[in-house]
Amino acid sequence: MQQQLPSRLTDADEDMLVGVLQQVLNPSQSSLLLSGNYISELQKVNGFLGVMMKIVYNSKYELNVRHLAVIIVKNCVDQRWWAHSNSSTGNYLSEEEKELFSAQLVDYLSIPLNEATLVSQLSLIVARVARVEYPSRMGSLFDVLLGLLSSDNPFLIYQGICSLLGVVRSFSTCRIGRQRQVFSKIVQDLTPFLVSYAYQLASSLPAAAEDSKPLLCEVLHRAMSTLHKLLVRGVCAVPRHALQPQLGALFAQQLGTVQLCLAGWQQVAAPAQPALLRAVKWGLRSIQQFCEARLPVEDALLGAFASIANSVLLSLFQLPGVSEDLVPVTEAVVAIVASLVAKAAAAPVLAQFYDAACVRQLLCCVQRSMFPLGPQLRALLLQNDEDFYAAYQASCLRKAVCRLFETLARQFGEPTLQYLQGEYRSVAQLGEQELFGFLCMLERGCGYVAKGLSYDAAFREVVKPLLESAATPAACALECVAVCDVCFHLFSETSRAESVRLCIAALAHASLGVQLTAVEALSHIMRSSNCTPALAAHAAPLIVERLAALYGATQSKQSKTYMVGLLTALVETVPDGAHFSGLLFSCFQLMWGEAVALGDEMTQLLLLRLACSMVKRLPSLLTGDGAQTASQGVQSAQSTQIAQEGERREGAALEFFFQMVQYAVRDAAGEVVSVLLEDGLELWGELMKCPAARYGERLHALFPSLLQVYSHSMKSFPAIVAIVDAYVRLGQLPFLQAFGPALAQLYDTLFAIVAPRDMTRLATSVHFLTLLYPQQSVAVVTPITRRLVTLLLERERTGSNGELPESSYVACLLIVAQLLLSGEPANALFASICQETGLTNDAFFSGVLSSLLHSFDSAGGGAVGYVRRSLFVQCMLLCIVQGPQELLYSLEQVVDCIVNVLQEVEVGEEKMRLLFLESSLGSIETVSRDYLKRFIAEVNVQECWKSFIQQMVSRYGSEGMQQVFASMDPDVIKPLLDSVKL
Repeated sequence: MQQQLPSRLTDADEDMLVGVLQQVLNPSQSSLLLSGNYISELQKVNGFLGVMMKIVYNSKYELNVRHLAVIIVKNCVDQRWWAHSNSSTGNYLSEEEKELFSAQLVDYLSIPLNEATLVSQLSLIVARVARVEYPSRMGSLFDVLLGLLSSDNPFLIYQGICSLLGVVRSFSTCRIGRQRQVFSKIVQDLTPFLVSYAYQLASSLPAAAEDSKPLLCEVLHRAMSTLHKLLVRGVCAVPRHALQPQLGALFAQQLGTVQLCLAGWQQVAAPAQPALLRAVKWGLRSIQQFCEARLPVEDALLGAFASIANSVLLSLFQLPGVSEDLVPVTEAVVAIVASLVAKAAAAPVLAQFYDAACVRQLLCCVQRSMFPLGPQLRALLLQNDEDFYAAYQASCLRKAVCRLFETLARQFGEPTLQYLQGEYRSVAQLGEQELFGFLCMLERGCGYVAKGLSYDAAFREVVKPLLESAATPAACALECVAVCDVCFHLFSETSRAESVRLCIAALAHASLGVQLTAVEALSHIMRSSNCTPALAAHAAPLIVERLAALYGATQSKQSKTYMVGLLTALVETVPDGAHFSGLLFSCFQLMWGEAVALGDEMTQLLLLRLACSMVKRLPSLLTGDGAQTASQGVQSAQSTQIAQEGERREGAALEFFFQMVQYAVRDAAGEVVSVLLEDGLELWGELMKCPAARYGERLHALFPSLLQVYSHSMKSFPAIVAIVDAYVRLGQLPFLQAFGPALAQLYDTLFAIVAPRDMTRLATSVHFLTLLYPQQSVAVVTPITRRLVTLLLERERTGSNGELPESSYVACLLIVAQLLLSGEPANALFASICQETGLTNDAFFSGVLSSLLHSFDSAGGGAVGYVRRSLFVQCMLLCIVQGPQELLYSLEQVVDCIVNVLQEVEVGEEKMRLLFLESSLGSIETVSRDYLKRFIAEVNVQECWKSFIQQMVSRYGSEGMQQVFASMDPDVIKPLLDSVKL
């Protein structure tokens, strides 16, 4: 097709546009894109919208062509009429085109469209254009729309009310500015008219022709919906609105419209009934909003409102089954009655409508309506009980009915208790629907009637027999399990054990819906404070065995999520044990394998988190019984077998978890799985803390994955650094030899990108490396050391910490000090840094000494702070030895620091002794223990002081040093000099 754009589109181009539309609807693989792009280009041409509307109104074309045309017009108006936050199209319509189409659109409204789908799209177009162009270019719009409502043609009436609803809805969302002022005028002019119009239409409905009644009922429904927007958003929500004094009369007339709709509901044909009930719903919701708006409401109106709402609700509940069309209506009416019941105690006028007889009638209806409502749910119950369970749990109507019952129980506790007691006594005679409702009421009412109704007896006499009987309907069995869940805290110890047994048995029920309910119930029960550790430990192996069989039978991802939740609850609450952890691990392997096979990332995510909990809470899973047996020195064939089995299981679990980590950080295609990465790193870190972890082929091969993904998840920075520290501890020199250059790049990159708050943790990790391997680590830390020296000297030059906290400078100084004290090859590194930066040797040591003195007081307290300050002092003395003679003037400050450290020797050593008590070591990670032990081993301030004095005397002589010390406080320096022979 020639892709040539005309300068203007006219009526003569209609056939061409129809051809393009037909090509879009019936495309070849190559022409679809061309046709779609061509239409997008044509939208920029003046006259396009007018010609497309001619196609919409031309009945000779197929409906799908006309429907596509009106959708294109709507999208063009939405995207190109004006620039707004959701529009990024550009090439907006010209003012000429908008002027012409605005006038054409008002004219087209008077021409009837005989297809409801076209009318719906037309109303959206009118609303979008009117929001911008009314009243400037569409001043006669409301005159035309109101004229359509008085037409004799039902299609024109329907077209008018749909457009009116669209315009009102569009303006009602405006909060400020010119459009809000326009909406206020619309409300003022339109509301009284539309209230009267709806009443007259409802009055004339019985006399209308039968073939026009369905359409007129739809008109009435949309009129009431429009009134809801006008009254609620335009009058009730606006303080001191001019129409508020008339609201009582307006709502009284609207209540009359509702009554007329109810009177005509049973008289019209079935296709028209849902529309009339939707009109009733909007009328009642408007009055409900009025009653809740803190505006004066006459008792007569409130009483009539309650009477009609009760009548509608009882009528709907008496239907043999609520159709899907009526579910939203029923849900709204239930919510309205619940709000009235909640007000009954505070509003005397409502008391007569909610007396004992009315409450009993409502309870009776609620009981029958608790059963799964709607034919679709009933069909699912018979065809696919897993889908039924999901739909049943999500049913908004069921939730609304349950809330109504809870409101009745809260407001009318005694009548509700009497009703339940009566049903309890006659439970053997209840049908399936009534029995199901009674069980729901037991579940939902436990917080209100438990004082007058023995739930323990109800469990023993009703729930337990039902669950043990094979003849119990699936829906009732499902609700029995729910009662065990919600009312567990009201049972005796014996009944609690029985309820857990029955829930476990329900995991093997013939109905998958009952099984899933049991899964959720057991998850809650296991976490309950009323479930004793002994009961949980006894039930856990049985639950895991059933769960493994059930997991493969479910198809829904949501169902599998429930089961992972139950397994998580067991891990969190059941005491560790070898038998239990073995069963749990087998079930976990099954779940993970299926989640990977199905590509179910959400379940994989939950299982990764569960794996972290297992590693933390089930040490027997990773250590087995072998380590314990061997440590006790038991020499027997049985103990040897136990030890071997423990080691085998330990290796299998670690291997499996590391495979999970590999999958989580890099999927089968080698791509980063962003959904799993954070939790995968968390699991990796937990595994590296395990005593059973060893540096071998698996760990060696896994480390490159960390190098590839660490920059993708900076939220997991603590886990990443913990993993690196664990590799340094476990891998030792072979690890450094294999990954030294990569580790250097990792440290350097992290130093450049981490947030200031994380700098301390990063520096501590580097310090740990330099502590363990003083010589071999120099090549690894060379890039980051260059950064650290620059950072520290810049601080001394500017006198400002910048964005970093003081604790970060302390951690950075620890690295520099550690390297300085380690000798070669670190000395060569610092010499090369000085050469690269143009620093002299004297300037370097002067800057480091100044920085150490600057941060000495910030090194912290306790045992760790004592060790840090000791290391700082040793490095200060080294700087004076290696630096220029002028640094001797700083010796007095250094001596003060030495005295500070030596005064805490006994206190610091006592704190370290307490820190390394066996009872304390258990709460400290292995890496942290190794770090502290090695760190403390480096501290020897007194020996360092003696060595310093000897070097200074050999350089400046005894008399020269005596002159230096003479200027200091004798009480401070004398004890230090007495410890050495000067």
